[in-house]
Amino acid sequence: MIYKIKKNGFFNFDTLFLFSFFCVNYLHAAFIYPNDAFLPAFSFQYNPKVISYAISLASVGVSFYLLGNVVFPSKQTEYYKATTLKNNLVQLTKKVSFTCSILVFLYVILFVTGGLVHLYPRLMVLVLSLLVLSFHYSASYYNAQGGIKNLKSSIYTNKLNFVSLLLFVCAQLAIGSRSEVIYLLFSVLYIINVYYSSLKVKYLLPASVVGVALMCILMLTRTTKINLNNSSFFDVVANGLDILAQNDKVLWILFLDLIVCARTLYESIDYVSMNSLLFGVSYIPYIFGFIPGGGIFATSLLLGKQTKDVNSGYILTDFANAPYGLGTNMIADMYINFSYVGVAFGMFLFGVLVSRMESCDTKYRMFVYYSLIANSIYIPRASIFAFTDMFIMLVFLDLFMRFLSKKKIVFNRGWYLKIIF
Repeated sequence: MIYKIKKNGFFNFDTLFLFSFFCVNYLHAAFIYPNDAFLPAFSFQYNPKVISYAISLASVGVSFYLLGNVVFPSKQTEYYKATTLKNNLVQLTKKVSFTCSILVFLYVILFVTGGLVHLYPRLMVLVLSLLVLSFHYSASYYNAQGGIKNLKSSIYTNKLNFVSLLLFVCAQLAIGSRSEVIYLLFSVLYIINVYYSSLKVKYLLPASVVGVALMCILMLTRTTKINLNNSSFFDVVANGLDILAQNDKVLWILFLDLIVCARTLYESIDYVSMNSLLFGVSYIPYIFGFIPGGGIFATSLLLGKQTKDVNSGYILTDFANAPYGLGTNMIADMYINFSYVGVAFGMFLFGVLVSRMESCDTKYRMFVYYSLIANSIYIPRASIFAFTDMFIMLVFLDLFMRFLSKKKIVFNRGWYLKIIF
């Protein structure tokens, strides 16, 4: 870990991923059990006898991840420089992403009234991927031109991008959505860290503490009467602090979304002891995800089921007779598909992938690493393939924007876009 920080700086995938992995798989067993009734996921019956096995399984997984991460290290070279990138592509992408952000913002303001709304998740990933691509183009072009590396440069060259980011983030927070905000901010911070100025620990740690607290407050208030959709930011914060003050388990509440996924891991142990393995069925939607609707079609064609029916979180929720969704856990996901062999082998390959991609010396390696770091907190409580959606979006948008930039495009003052084919 220290080696990776020295090599890549404090803000990297491994730092974020391992922190989240620890919270997901170890916090409950090491610090909370058996006084866990205050956690919704542990308020109904489960088998505590599997906890030690679950911890061992998680330890095997993370050990093989670290092994794969160091056995096949990437050769650190200069980060990708888009020497062939043209300014018209950079400017076009900025304007298109700005337009999309305005549309999302206006839609939320005008048509969304609830405190918690899942607003077309795949479409939101597409928009945030467009924003990340715009930041990437701008940074790559600036770097290729020999620009001075400092934080002021990142602001100066991305003024419109930061306005787009602000609009998108405000829209997502207003509807209680945190995932897309985290994906976007992590990606943009990494771009700044690589192309403009290395992010210092003394700034990152306080910002992380504030960020975790605010995201927790958003989680606690998004289904209450006082939320960002109908109240001011300060009223929402005050409401969230009141809720936290009424609970003597504040520290664990801050990490609630991560801790509860330990329950999914425990259920996976019992599931495998009573049922046959899934042998990769859960991964079919990801394998065909590069085709629009491909995951749904392939799952229906090959298995005669809906995608939710092969989701490990859905399967384990049903197995546990839980009153609500337990969520997913990457170790549990691999375990119910391929047992402990799958956990060891899958985590080893994942470690190799991360290690090979972190050099970011080509465009597509950069896209993979953007997707990884965007999902770094989310992957331990999801699937090992959780990053693939964003990667596919980045590749598609890169091809589309390059195609679009070769056409004659006219922008007037009202941002009206006219394309002449």
